[in-house]
Parts: sequence; structure tokens; C-alpha cells
Amino acid sequence: MRVALQSLSFESGANRAGIYFSVKKYLDELKGKVDYTLMSWRKKINEDFNKYKFVKTDLDIEDALKANLTKKLLFDNLIKDIDIIHFTNSTSFYTKKKSVVTYHDNFLSALVRNPDKKSQESITQGLVNSSVILCITENSKRMLLSETKGRSLKDVRVIYPFFKKQKTSFSKKFYDTIEPNSGVVIGLTSRKNIFYTVKEFLEQKNIKYLYLIGTINSELNPVFNILKGNERVKWLGYLPENYKYAVIKKCRVGIFMSPSEGFGYPLVEFVNEGIRPIVADAPVFREIGRDYVEYCKLKKGSLTTALKKYNFSKNNDISDFFEMFSKEKTTDKILEVYKELSK
Repeated sequence: MRVALQSLSFESGANRAGIYFSVKKYLDELKGKVDYTLMSWRKKINEDFNKYKFVKTDLDIEDALKANLTKKLLFDNLIKDIDIIHFTNSTSFYTKKKSVVTYHDNFLSALVRNPDKKSQESITQGLVNSSVILCITENSKRMLLSETKGRSLKDVRVIYPFFKKQKTSFSKKFYDTIEPNSGVVIGLTSRKNIFYTVKEFLEQKNIKYLYLIGTINSELNPVFNILKGNERVKWLGYLPENYKYAVIKKCRVGIFMSPSEGFGYPLVEFVNEGIRPIVADAPVFREIGRDYVEYCKLKKGSLTTALKKYNFSKNNDISDFFEMFSKEKTTDKILEVYKELSK
């Protein structure tokens, strides 16, 4: 069967670097079982439409552009010999071909990020027209079905991403600059409750420093104000992977208080290092984190109390954590979907 596999980027897709279910892993694990063609998406080749390009295609993209083909006609030409299209992230583009969407997102969050009605309708229609939607957690499936009530989604299933315990490398020089037994937060947006996290952290003294990893935009000005006036909160900005893992290894206290996620990759990054992170008591984290994390209610004083009581000696035995995300289970289920659609 011939499958066109779409991705935002070849290596990472919609997931975090290296550890998770990247597009490259699709290709590696199903090699010989599926005839894959990689389709990458590049934003705005000109003012009129986006560029869809396959690694293998008989159509010359530049010639198509010179011929002034419409976006739809260009796309239809590219996929004329394809049996199935697999979008590896939520799509606002839909086709008459049989298609699979691996759905990473929170549907309402996708609509919030795209406030105009035309974009919202495209996102919804892309899901409605998909032959199969693959959610990455049971929680994301429940949310999607709830949030799209009144829309007829054909077939919604759950296939967990696959990943395994990784031996991560880190910068020893940078590691030595980090204060031990500190708190660390990955991902800085208001949606992830960063302001709540910082305020609650400052109400306790058991853990002296809090490191923030990620970029901060203007919506988080209150956090900037705290950063300016308090030496206990240290903003590190964006960090390469080997620097980020240096912080995680040295700090030993991962904090992730987002109230809702499609999956919650920072949780896995913390667990991967043997850390028992403190996370929001949310359904998706209960599903993924199980007994490997500490849960905290999102109310005033809860995180402060959890940090005061945090037990540094209680490290995770993660030998069974990754069984839930077996690559054999994941790839077998994906192959099963392809076979069904190719009949």
C-alpha cells in the first residue's frame, strides 16, 4: 500500500526531540511493510498558498507554480498515486482520499489559537472528513468527542505514541552551574499555569530555587515582574536538549501544573530521569503518569504544601513505566488501520 506521511518536520513531527514518536520512527519501524512517501509542509511559499512537497513525486513543484495551479489542484496532483494520507498532526486540509489523522491537540485549544471562523471550520472539517482519527490518549479521545458533539466523526481510536527509557546526554559544565534539589518547569505559557506555579513556589522554603525553561511572551508580564525582583526564580530561556537534561538531573523536582494537555510530554521527560514530578491532578496525567508522579489539586496552597513535603529520596523505579508505550503495539495498530483502509 502507498501511504503519504505528512509532518511539520522530518525528525520531530509534533513531538519532542528524539525520545518520542517522530516521523522518522514511523518510517524506520514500518519499513518494508508500507510504501511510504514523505510529505512535508512549508508555510507560505508565496502570498497565495502553502507548499506541499513529497520526497518522491513525478510533479515538479516549481513547474506547477509557474503554471499557476491552485492549491487544491497542486495537492491532488501530488497524491494521485497514493492510497492513504496520514497526517501526523491535526490538519485543516482535507481530501477525498482515505486519510488518517494522528490527533495530538486539545480541540478547544486549537480553536483558541485560530480564532477566525474560517480557520475553525477548516480544522473541524479536516477531522470530519478523516477516515480514521488516532488520538494519543483515551482522555484526548473523550475530549474530542465531547467538544465536537453534533459533528459526525467517522472512526476515532486510541494509539499511544511509542518511546522507551532513554539514556540522555547532558552538558557537565552547565550541570555544575545549577543549584541541586531545585524545582524545574518546562514550557512557559499562561495555559500551563506558570503564574500559579511561581506564586505557590515562593510561599515555601523547602525548595530554594525554581528554574524556568522556555520562552516567555508578553502575556506573562506578571512572571517577568517576579523574575526581576526575586533571585529564587531563575529564567533560563530556550535550552538545547543536553542543557535541559542537565537542569532536570541536577534539580530533581519536576513541576508541571498545566490543567489540560493532549499528552503532557514534560511529565515523561521527568520520569525518564527517575524523578517523581509534581503534576496537576488532571485526567490525562492520571492516565499517563499512573503511580509514577505526585498529583496536586489546582487550588490555592496545594502546590506550596506539596513542595514543602516533597521527598527527594523517593526516586522512581521506572522499569514498567514504558511498557504502556511499546513500539510493537503502536506500529501493529497503525499497520492494522492502513490495511483496513486499503481494502
